[in-house]
Amino acid sequence: ENARLMNENVPSIGKFDARLAFARDTLRVERFHGEVGGGNFELGGNIGLATLNNPSFDLRLKAAPDRE
Repeated sequence: ENARLMNENVPSIGKFDARLAFARDTLRVERFHGEVGGGNFELGGNIGLATLNNPSFDLRLKAAPDRE
């Protein structure tokens, strides 16, 4: 099933799959991918939570158009 934000202008997210894991004070994005707007996306990296009111982000986003 697809997910959609309240704003109809934002495309829905389909074939979404994610796996997140905690390691001490870090949230690891092990798997986070899906389809949106006719293409694929993948997110990976870490979110440091040592200071909750000032998290540190080390994230990578890859997006590619659908080639079908």
